[in-house]
Amino acid sequence: MSPTNRDRVWIEVDLGALVHNFEVVRRRTGKRIMPIIKADAYSHGAVAVAQALAKAGADCFGVADGNEALQLRRHGVETDILVLGVVPPELVPDLVAANVILSLPDRETALSYRQALNGARARVHVKVETGMNRLGINSCQAAEEILELASWPCFSVEGLFTHFAASGDGDKDQFTRAQYDKFEVVLKALAEKGFVPSVTHCANSDAILRLPYTHAQMVRPGLMLYGYAAQPSSLRPVLSLKARIAQVKWVEAGETVSYSCTWTAPVRSKIAVVSAGYADGLLWKASNRIQMLVRGQKVPQVGCICMDMCMLDVTGVEQVQAGDIVTLVGVDGDQRLTVEDWAKAAETIPYEVLTSLGLRVPRYYVQGGKTIERADYLSHL
Repeated sequence: MSPTNRDRVWIEVDLGALVHNFEVVRRRTGKRIMPIIKADAYSHGAVAVAQALAKAGADCFGVADGNEALQLRRHGVETDILVLGVVPPELVPDLVAANVILSLPDRETALSYRQALNGARARVHVKVETGMNRLGINSCQAAEEILELASWPCFSVEGLFTHFAASGDGDKDQFTRAQYDKFEVVLKALAEKGFVPSVTHCANSDAILRLPYTHAQMVRPGLMLYGYAAQPSSLRPVLSLKARIAQVKWVEAGETVSYSCTWTAPVRSKIAVVSAGYADGLLWKASNRIQMLVRGQKVPQVGCICMDMCMLDVTGVEQVQAGDIVTLVGVDGDQRLTVEDWAKAAETIPYEVLTSLGLRVPRYYVQGGKTIERADYLSHL
């Protein structure tokens, strides 16, 4: 089971690399681990990623949306799941019935959940606002509100957490330290009142790698699980993106390629039309700025990236032909292209590159060099 000529574009997910990265987190922290698998595990496929990491010993999974949690349950994932965001009250009963942990970011949300629970009891983690200024109870009054929420029969307050705004920026380490100190103040105030949560967590990937004092009782690796980090590490990229050449043609000097005529052939040039475009996740802003790999060589992408196709200048590549594989992310011979390369070309962040990859692109899951599963969203419609 490997990519065939039926696939014009596909993703390969190396589950061995994924588990390796998980073990890097374990060795580095010695703490409980909550892999973040929201946004379909950053486009790697949440179900397959969760199943692999559950076997590796994940303690809990973090998702952004209630339906993401229910999807995992439908596919037999029994590990604890925490929904990091706010969910519609109408979804609360289904989540509680599925033993999914909810987040409480404020009293108003708690009231809406309490009404939706209708006598049932929910497992919850309370989020404390320490400087991100997104979700969470302001640290100044958090202890008092958390004690009130813990007294409500409808909630079992098991955990407390916060989120760092700039843990990857060395010049903002004082800011991160101040965030952590605010979180610690809340924990101390609660302890003085006799309330000690079962688990605390705040360290994301950057904090895991850079700031060991933030590791608390559980850590939340996200991007680093998929092989990317802001500093050198032993992480392995998990995802490769490949496509096929649909046509090879010559254009004369002075002719233009693609929409808006943004690239003009300086000499007679050989152009390869690649069967992948921005509907598959290629960032349009990278047009004329990114390279791809063909027959082990880096070649420039030329002209505007289209919805379903893009073009390469393969003048210097011998024997290139329709059907050849193009590597957009990954390794071909001794050459490599990374998610960071795409992020730099598109002036964005690796998170956006990964989460932009389209659902219509099939995923092949590889273990020990062998493809063990093919996941194709379109085949289930």
